[in-house]
Amino acid sequence: RKFAVPNKNFYNRLKRTVSYLVGVHRLVHEYKWGDGVSDEDCFDIYVDSDFAGCKETRRSTSGRVVLLDGRLLKQLSKTHTTLALSSGEAEYYAIVKAASCAIGIKNILAELQIDLKIRICTDASAAKGIANRKGAGKIRHIEVSQLWVQDKVQRGELEIKKLKVPGDM
Repeated sequence: RKFAVPNKNFYNRLKRTVSYLVGVHRLVHEYKWGDGVSDEDCFDIYVDSDFAGCKETRRSTSGRVVLLDGRLLKQLSKTHTTLALSSGEAEYYAIVKAASCAIGIKNILAELQIDLKIRICTDASAAKGIANRKGAGKIRHIEVSQLWVQDKVQRGELEIKKLKVPGDM
């Protein structure tokens, strides 16, 4: 609202900002267009989470990377709002957030008439197990609002893929 009627002070700040930007070196990521031929009919989201990583709140932090045909679309790291009681549960909450992000990206791609499936890649067998079953199972304390991912997996709208990590048999 205060920029609706710019004054002399506004123009002075704008000039300072522009002169600063002119002198700053920038990092530019250049994404070359692919040939449009891909052997995959999906885009990938890689997720990982720690368990109770914050020393003060004991909340977990998760990260996700969204790739389309091997090219980075989005990356994010965020502390969970829900307190997880196990590492598998923390990883499952990371999958839930990734699925929510993936649905948004899928909708944008649908507007561009690109129909791709969603594949979420995790290194946690427990989280994959929670996502692939129906209901809370033995994890009675999991919030019901987090179980919608199970329905999406059951209907084939998204796939959960287990990644092999060094040391896995």
